[in-house]
Amino acid sequence: MSSNLKIEKVCEWCGSQFVARTTATAYCSHRCSSLAYKERKRQAKLQQFKDEYARTQNKPDKDIQEIEFMTPIELSRLLGMSRASIYNYITAGVIKKLRLRGKTLIRKKDVEELFETPPTIDAYIPCRTQRNPISEFYTSKEVQEKLN
Repeated sequence: MSSNLKIEKVCEWCGSQFVARTTATAYCSHRCSSLAYKERKRQAKLQQFKDEYARTQNKPDKDIQEIEFMTPIELSRLLGMSRASIYNYITAGVIKKLRLRGKTLIRKKDVEELFETPPTIDAYIPCRTQRNPISEFYTSKEVQEKLN
C-alpha cells in the first residue's frame, strides 16, 4: 500500500540510500529484493543440511562391542574410510561379506582378523576380469565374408 510518505532508508542488500513510500520497504529495487530472497533461501537450506548432519553425527550408534555384523556404511564410519573404499575391499576379497536379501553384512570378527594378520599388497588391487589380448585381426572384407 502506497502513501504520500517519503522516508529515506538504506537498502538492506546493497547499502545505497533510497526513498521508500512505505514503512515496510527494506530494499531499493526488485533486483535487491530478489537477491536477498535467494540468499535467505540458500542460508535456510544450508542450515537445514547442517542440522541434519549434526543430528546424524550425534546419533548414538549401537555399542561396537555388542554388534556381531555390520553394514559397509557402519564399517566405513568405524574405520574412518569412505564407503566406496569399503566396497572396493569387498570386491577385491580383502573383506569377507555375507549378502542377505540385498543387504551386505560384514562380520566384526573378520575385520578384527584383518588387523591381526594384514593381507598382502596384491589383495588390495581390485579384482577385475582379465581379458585375453586380441590376437586375431580381420579386414572389413574378411568380416563380410565370414558374416555374409
